[in-house]
Amino acid sequence: MSPSLPPHKATTPMLTYQQLRHKLLQKYQSNKGFADLLNQDSYPREFSLQPPALTHATMEQLREIKQWQQSFEQSPLRPFLIKKQKGTRSGLGQQNVLCAVSFPHRQALEHFIAPHLCPQATPPRAPSTNHHQGSNELGVFKLHSPAGSFGAFDEICEYVLEPLYPALRSNSAALARRQEGLISFVRRKPYDVSLLGTDFLCAMFVVDYMASLPATPHVYLRQMALPHLDTKFIETHYRLLDELFSLCLAPERRLVSAPLISSGGGAAYDATDSSVASGAAAAQSTVPKGAAATAASNPDANDDDDDDANADVDAKHIVLNDEAHPTAMEAALELPTTLPQKQGLSGFIRRWGFKTKPEMVRLRFLDEQQFTAQSSAYLALSREIALEINSLEQLQVPFAHVIICENEMSYLCLPPISNTIAIFGSGYAVAHLGPITRLHRTDIIYWGDLDTHGFAILNALRLSMLRARLMAGERELSVTQLQVRSMLMDRATLKRHQEYVVTEKEQRVTTLPCLLQEEQCCYQELIAQSHGQHLRLEQERIPYDEVLLALQALLPEEHIEVPEHLKRDALFMRAMQARQR
Repeated sequence: MSPSLPPHKATTPMLTYQQLRHKLLQKYQSNKGFADLLNQDSYPREFSLQPPALTHATMEQLREIKQWQQSFEQSPLRPFLIKKQKGTRSGLGQQNVLCAVSFPHRQALEHFIAPHLCPQATPPRAPSTNHHQGSNELGVFKLHSPAGSFGAFDEICEYVLEPLYPALRSNSAALARRQEGLISFVRRKPYDVSLLGTDFLCAMFVVDYMASLPATPHVYLRQMALPHLDTKFIETHYRLLDELFSLCLAPERRLVSAPLISSGGGAAYDATDSSVASGAAAAQSTVPKGAAATAASNPDANDDDDDDANADVDAKHIVLNDEAHPTAMEAALELPTTLPQKQGLSGFIRRWGFKTKPEMVRLRFLDEQQFTAQSSAYLALSREIALEINSLEQLQVPFAHVIICENEMSYLCLPPISNTIAIFGSGYAVAHLGPITRLHRTDIIYWGDLDTHGFAILNALRLSMLRARLMAGERELSVTQLQVRSMLMDRATLKRHQEYVVTEKEQRVTTLPCLLQEEQCCYQELIAQSHGQHLRLEQERIPYDEVLLALQALLPEEHIEVPEHLKRDALFMRAMQARQR
């Protein structure tokens, strides 16, 4: 007697109507999948519905299969269904089972997965040849098909077969390079091209204009006198344009990145941009033993300093941290001054030779009497001014101390202090101050958040100053010679204010060679999670009376005036803290 068959599931997971649509939509909305589905010659295209195996199928299972099959037969896909005869071993005979869907052309497929982009499942119409005569809101381009559709892609390709800026046609070499770069981009990102719609055509209009010129015009982006484009178009689409410029323009048009220390002594990066270092997203490299350096996987990493500067620095070395590494000597220009981040608009502007906005710095005159005596009647109306960074060299107001604050509120809340000015550091933009020689001769107090980024910013400030002095001809320097002190950035401060600690979302874990011993210990404990996970003490959370005590300890020879309202605020905050405890 033959053994009875074990229990067996006759069905496999069958694709439902919605599952099939979702699966194809995901494919359609990716560049690789869109390119595959776009090819008209590949149709008819068949897609399996994962039909069930009928071996040992029971009556109950067959009823389930029939219900699944009817859901497709009652849908708009009915004309495209493929069925096959399958037998069973359960004595139920041959069954006509739904197996796949076959789309005769891409319009039928697109109508199924994105009916809002392809309202009718009809065969493709003959391509139009009159797109260049159309017009839209921008005054020059119009697509008959919705952005993101196969039809939009076809129309865009028709548009860009010829240069959109007529002057380019007379430059055969530039035109050939443009065509090669355009084809490369369109083949890699067909869905993106379609989804951008007329924005891609406008971007190619800018590319063709740039390709027709021997060099980038030295103007601000919003000065670009291009017809039909609003003044913010390039700023809004700079990432797309950056990639298209790289592909379609001559390699020599892509300028090297501005060095961290500019030739004029000013800062090289835009403080208003969230990305203070140009280049792609950073990936930290392993730091060799004895080398205090971090590296970014950055397309501009080899361009940050010009050849003359590198050659000039070969014989000059710097002691980065004489407390932690008494014998460590490193070439300063090998070290990045700022945190590498995703490239921003300022990187795009410099890379392609457009005119950059002047770097600005905000400062407050904490010694009101001295400022009033030295300044004009007009300037005396305000204790805060904004200057181009290089103008700090010519500032006529005497001061012996500079307090640099990472955050704006801390900067604004500093009390009046004799012989002192305050500078708003604005995060990593503080590295812009490094080349200012007047600051090299001044006592500097840096006050930032007590977290990994706060220490990285402090490191960036010191390192940028070291680099600037090295390039100015000084032979050997140590961190302690810089007269850059930190305030309330130590382990004791962190432990005293555990109740105000919050979470630092992304820690900056790297080697920071320009921290002093106590700073380095605190930083190492933060990244080792010695007191908790991703701790962060924001400088604004420290009670104001402690800030005043810290200032008095660091500046014992100066007069610190505490206005009545600040005293009241300090008492109020202390009372609030007492209640919370």
